Amino acid sequence: TAKQRYAAARQLDPPGPNKAQKLKRARLAAAAKRRQQAELQRRKAAEQARIKLETAKLEGQRLQKGLGAEERRQIQHGLAELGFHKGTVDGILGSGTRRAVAAYQKSIQALETGYLTMAQTTHVIETGMDAIAAKQKRLEEDARLAAEAAHERKLKAARLAAKAEKERKLAAARAEKARKLAEAKAAKERKVAEAKAKKARKLAEAKAEKERMVAATKAAQERKVAAAKAAKDKRSQAKQTALRALRLKHKYAVAVIVGNRDYGGRTPDVAFARNDADAVRRFVIDKLGYRKGNIIDLRDATLTQLNATFGTAGNHRGRLFDYVRAGKSDVVVFYSGHGVPGLRDRKGYLLPVDADPNRVELNGYPLDTLLGNLGKIPARSMSVYLDACFSGESEKGMLVRATSGLTVKAVMPESSKGMVVVTAARNDQFASWDEDAKQGLFTKHLLEALSGTADGEGFGNGDGRVTLAELHAYLDDEMTYQARRRWSRDQNASIQGNPDSVLVTLQ
Repeated sequence: TAKQRYAAARQLDPPGPNKAQKLKRARLAAAAKRRQQAELQRRKAAEQARIKLETAKLEGQRLQKGLGAEERRQIQHGLAELGFHKGTVDGILGSGTRRAVAAYQKSIQALETGYLTMAQTTHVIETGMDAIAAKQKRLEEDARLAAEAAHERKLKAARLAAKAEKERKLAAARAEKARKLAEAKAAKERKVAEAKAKKARKLAEAKAEKERMVAATKAAQERKVAAAKAAKDKRSQAKQTALRALRLKHKYAVAVIVGNRDYGGRTPDVAFARNDADAVRRFVIDKLGYRKGNIIDLRDATLTQLNATFGTAGNHRGRLFDYVRAGKSDVVVFYSGHGVPGLRDRKGYLLPVDADPNRVELNGYPLDTLLGNLGKIPARSMSVYLDACFSGESEKGMLVRATSGLTVKAVMPESSKGMVVVTAARNDQFASWDEDAKQGLFTKHLLEALSGTADGEGFGNGDGRVTLAELHAYLDDEMTYQARRRWSRDQNASIQGNPDSVLVTLQ
């Protein structure tokens, strides 16, 4: 063996300086010899396998030559049943059949010669015969099943025919019944239709009668509405005619409206002064027919503006004087804001928004100057309405510090001849506000009175004119009552002028 040869070599040539090289050469020589022996064995085995294959092939060829045509067809049929032959079963064992045989031999791990051995031939033929027998059996079973199915179909057809005949008779019976029901239903529907038609005619007649009555009622209402509209138009026309007459009458009328709400410093504001001024402006335009261009409208007026409008103590020719046509102009002056008494002279002053109520003799506008200058204006009539008090008190407290309003009483000047002056409260009272109406209590009742309430029952004579006496009666009754009822205090309007003076001629 190789180990023995290697050991012998080591004994003959003990290890020395070239020991490693000699050992390597010996190993290489032994490996080469092993490869040669393996190659010889492989070639020998291959030759033996070739010889065995050739022998088996020759044996198969001899066996195949001895087969008859029927046996060859059975072989092809068996291979086909086994799934190897896909060609025609013609009894010719050609190349296609040999490939099928080789595939069969491969599947059973036999030599792939392409020619069947005796045992293989027997197995393939038996497989084919079994397949043919099974096929024949299947065909016979299929024929039996087909015959049974045909018989069943025939029976089923007979049953269906009988059922169809029965259904036809039932259908005929149902049709006859339906025809009779239809005739009965048609007769009933005719009666119902006749009844409905009769009812519809009655309803139509009733509806027509109702519509006639509705139309008559509507026509009557339309006539009534038209008459009301005509009356309204007539009243509106009369009102417009009256307003045109008023505008013509008051063509030269002039109004000065002052609303002082926002005061500077620690002076409390007059919350509803502008509302009062707005309401009076609407009244003189819409009710009295004053021209908008003849209205001097001042809001939060300063002393300079009051002087420019009404004049000063030394010169009465302010804007108002320039607006007036002598003997033709009716003048209305309205003021809503604070009024204050002078601490030294005890006279009444209108309080401009830039004035100090403690130095009103220096920066207030005196009532004496106002009424004096108004008296010098050659107007046809002069009406002055002051929604202010001159007690030094207000809704928000004292205006004059460290002073009681009950001890300081302003001295009201006498108005000029022919002038009407109406103040919201007496000298020792203060003017109240109507929180609900958001107006001064005086302004609210003043406008109600001048709009005609004061000429009505209980206050006036109903002649279509509001006089100073009627206004006085209304304010003393209504305004004074509301002040006492709401706030438990007195508020009586101060009235100066001829009681018979006509303030407003109603439309």
